[in-house]
Amino acid sequence: MSVALPFIIVIFLLSSITSGLSSPTHPAASHGTTANHPLRVLFHSPQSTTNTTTTSVNSTTVSTTSTNPNVTIAVDSFPQGAELVTVDGNSVVTPTVFSWQPGSKHTLSAISSLECGSSCQFVFQSWSDGSGQTHKITTPNSPTTYLAVYQQQYLLTIKSNTGGTTTPPTGWQNANAIVPILATPDSGFTFVSWNGSTFVSWTGSGSGAFNGTSASASVTMNGPIIEIATFAPMAAETVTATSSRTASNITTQSNMEQITITSDPTSEGIISVDATSITTPEIFTWTNGTTHVLFAPPTVPCLNSDGNVNYSCRFVFQNWFAQSSGYVNSNSFIYTVPSFSETVVANYQQQPSPNFALSVAPSTVSLPQDVFVGSTEFTLTLTSISSWQGGVQFTVSQLPAGVTLSNMPSAYSLDTPFAAWNVEANIGPSAQAGSYPIQITATSGPLIHIAWVTVEVPGSAVRNVV
Repeated sequence: MSVALPFIIVIFLLSSITSGLSSPTHPAASHGTTANHPLRVLFHSPQSTTNTTTTSVNSTTVSTTSTNPNVTIAVDSFPQGAELVTVDGNSVVTPTVFSWQPGSKHTLSAISSLECGSSCQFVFQSWSDGSGQTHKITTPNSPTTYLAVYQQQYLLTIKSNTGGTTTPPTGWQNANAIVPILATPDSGFTFVSWNGSTFVSWTGSGSGAFNGTSASASVTMNGPIIEIATFAPMAAETVTATSSRTASNITTQSNMEQITITSDPTSEGIISVDATSITTPEIFTWTNGTTHVLFAPPTVPCLNSDGNVNYSCRFVFQNWFAQSSGYVNSNSFIYTVPSFSETVVANYQQQPSPNFALSVAPSTVSLPQDVFVGSTEFTLTLTSISSWQGGVQFTVSQLPAGVTLSNMPSAYSLDTPFAAWNVEANIGPSAQAGSYPIQITATSGPLIHIAWVTVEVPGSAVRNVV
């Protein structure tokens, strides 16, 4: 019996060890949904990293395995309708979620342009990580969303009969953009008489189109638009002039008027006269009865004192005003010089620019009294200003060791008035006691907003003991 005892002990130990071995586990797919379409989930092998270890019991070797779960990587696009990208050379309908091994390499590529119907397209603008249209990524250690941002555009078709010119030329315009259109009749002038053509009307079709007799107008790109400018011959008219004839020359006297072109507020290089930018106010000496093209852009950015753009506000065109013509709501029009001097002013109004705001509440979070390890919560809110929409990327900095954030978004497409997340600050036993301001940054192109939340880590005897 004493000879068999070691053998029995070995069998017992082997049985204990092998019964404690667990089978490899795989992360479960998260079948969430977006606001308008289902989320697609794909798993790519390998789903985990396997580490092999050996245990020796009385000269008998037992191999065991453990698994490191993959991370969830979401690939999405904005706005709705632009739902096609390629991942590792394969076409993917967004949004799609992958389960990838941290550190693995993958290639993301956005389509240059996607059709969205007749005379409609989505044009690629940027990826949320700031990389190019096609770029390689290294899978991070935490869940991440990569967002391809597209701009929807509609075709603006400009046509006309003979007798004049039109602007802009036929081409793609951004959705919802306000686009000025201008019809300029051909003309000829002599000292005796002039003949030419006169603008009759615009005939437009499509949502946001213009129909009317104003040579200068604007259209709103709510969809594809066709505008047709019609010109007609003008009957000959006599121009009155006073002439003094000598044997060697003829002197013609015509009525000249001083016309001041300005803007409110005054500007530099914003207003244009006959396709030339000016600094307002500027005085012109023109012959009465002649025509000139005046143009004021629909919106102008605000500037800081150092000359850099202030993205928080903009100036929006309201109207032109002159005594001879009254109020003209179009930002471009053909001005006819009257028989008197006057001032023509482009009126602007300062308004908040389309933008977004980032906020947290409360600004300081802590655990309940006498609780030293656990989670506390704050609300992160993204708010649209002046109907702003777009993709936003989030980054977190100054996060102390031992403190992590859960339910913190990495990227988001804002197409509603606001979005909010309940973010958990998790305080572990290894966190150093103290007060820690944490910076959360939201970025969308040139727009950058920062919010701060302070996490209070309490002191305790269990602190720094893992």
